Amino acid sequence: MPSDKLLEKMSPELKAFQDEIAGYIAKYKSGEITGTMYDLSLITNVEDLTEEDRMMWERVKNYKTNPISSEELDLYQKQIKDSKNSSRDNFRAYIVQKITWLSSLK
Repeated sequence: MPSDKLLEKMSPELKAFQDEIAGYIAKYKSGEITGTMYDLSLITNVEDLTEEDRMMWERVKNYKTNPISSEELDLYQKQIKDSKNSSRDNFRAYIVQKITWLSSLK
């Protein structure tokens, strides 16, 4: 759980994003959500997710009107790998899967 000082600095948008992901994880673990190839429940600490992850999440949610270039995705993946954070890396894997699926629908 983030400290009170961290919560003070955290944007409301980032907190809402982390809460949204935590909600998906809870629904997956309870069986309410099923059938995903790569599930968000592999994220062990949603508080590790950053503003960068939130922005990528928003881009994926609006992929049709704001697609993500391969260069942007490569840069995002490099930054995640450099962070060596397993929660962020599992989120990255989910994002890559979603982008691959969405781009195949064209």
